[in-house]
Amino acid sequence: MEGKCHYDLRWCTKSQWMMIVILVILPYSELVPNCEKSDCASCTGKSPCDECNVGYYLNDGNCHPCVDSKCATCSDSSCTVSIDGYYLNSGSCASCANSCLLCTDYMHCTKCKDTYWGVDIECSHTCSTNCANKQCDEKTGFCNQCESEKYGPKCEQDCNLCRDRKCDLRKCTNGCKDGYYQYNTNEGYSYCMGCSNNCIRCSNGSYCIQCEQGYYRNPYHVLDTGNGNAYCIQCIEMCEPVNPGTNKSTHETCKSLCTFISINLLKMFDQK
Repeated sequence: MEGKCHYDLRWCTKSQWMMIVILVILPYSELVPNCEKSDCASCTGKSPCDECNVGYYLNDGNCHPCVDSKCATCSDSSCTVSIDGYYLNSGSCASCANSCLLCTDYMHCTKCKDTYWGVDIECSHTCSTNCANKQCDEKTGFCNQCESEKYGPKCEQDCNLCRDRKCDLRKCTNGCKDGYYQYNTNEGYSYCMGCSNNCIRCSNGSYCIQCEQGYYRNPYHVLDTGNGNAYCIQCIEMCEPVNPGTNKSTHETCKSLCTFISINLLKMFDQK
């Protein structure tokens, strides 16, 4: 094209516009997809449709609805793939169990719907309400994440039993608070379990390492951490006179000494 029309279409003459239509616009329009129907997923413009949306099949360039509305894809009257929640059965679609997203038949789920687990038993369990967004592993039921202040496989443990209330999905990150010990599971999780009465630190529920102030450990071994039984007895109980004629001052000295030992043991452990 000559003149100003080459640079600015506003300067084109009528004959130049006709040339533009013939040489540019008409050939390009044949390449532009013209997928006007909602059942067509893609087309090139050379045929009404090249690919149909879910629930339709292609025949001679046109999309036709599957006979069964539960079909994702079909061929004429036969369903070839079912939509989620259904399985293929002799060319038609049958329903999975209510909590199954995918299945091979009604009794065999291959994927659970959100908030359900137990893929090998028709997804018959619901995820714990303590799971964040009620999302959990479909095989074990273990939570993907926990709601605030919870931890454990199914987020059933409270972080307020953790030292400084700090925890992640699997355990207390700084150990358990005083009066509790950490019990580890084979799955890599841990729980805070209670020590025996009047015990501050213990290796298990029956072996106390450190007693509260005013109590002594029986058997009295300060440094060992064995697996036997060690529990806390109040100093006043240990120092109670066996015979009515026992000197009262001896009794009081015993209580004072026991209390002194327990206080200083507390300080010793706190400094570690």
